[in-house]
Amino acid sequence: MNEMTPTTASQSLRTSRRTVLTASAWSAGAVALATSAPAAAASTVPVGPTDLSVELLDPTTDPDTWAYVTDQPVYAFGSTSTERFRASAPSAMVITNLGPNAAENPAGTLDTRMMNYDYDAASSTLNYTLVDSPMAEVQFSPSGTAARSWTWTYLGTLAPGESVSIPLRYTVGSGLGSILTAAFSQYRYNLFMSATVQDTVNQENNLSEKVGYFPGTFNSRPEF
Repeated sequence: MNEMTPTTASQSLRTSRRTVLTASAWSAGAVALATSAPAAAASTVPVGPTDLSVELLDPTTDPDTWAYVTDQPVYAFGSTSTERFRASAPSAMVITNLGPNAAENPAGTLDTRMMNYDYDAASSTLNYTLVDSPMAEVQFSPSGTAARSWTWTYLGTLAPGESVSIPLRYTVGSGLGSILTAAFSQYRYNLFMSATVQDTVNQENNLSEKVGYFPGTFNSRPEF
């Protein structure tokens, strides 16, 4: 039986330790590579400067006469089932990613103005046309007086070249101050709508404007 001298035992110990450490390093590297591979694949499209566009769809009109076609439900305030009347207004707002980078949670604004009243409302009563979306991934938050301005956010990511169509929902109500009721009945009017989307490229396609027609529940004058 061969006995190890202190010198050969020390060399053997160093060799064994170096072999173990080297094997561990290769093993750790392989694990790190395997672990990081899916993350790298999932982030092939970086999030960076964005180029987005917004487009309010045209209100429906008769192709022969260009008269408004009232096909959009307008609901009583606080209800998604009580229909007051039907209007001709943009059915959706389309957001498109025109840039090379993914766009996370795109956001913007929506402003509305009611015009061409058949009558002058009493100064103590504010009349509203409210706009939001039934889409679960979209948030609308009031940002202006008389509930006519909103900020909107799409909770999602748009890949380059991808679009999302955000359906719009219309509600009418009346109130004194900020109190809204479902008893609102409005004469015919037009609704001016202006939508924007925020990005890092300031271009004309960041803005879209359309005018809709709301016949209301009283019709005392011809269409505008």
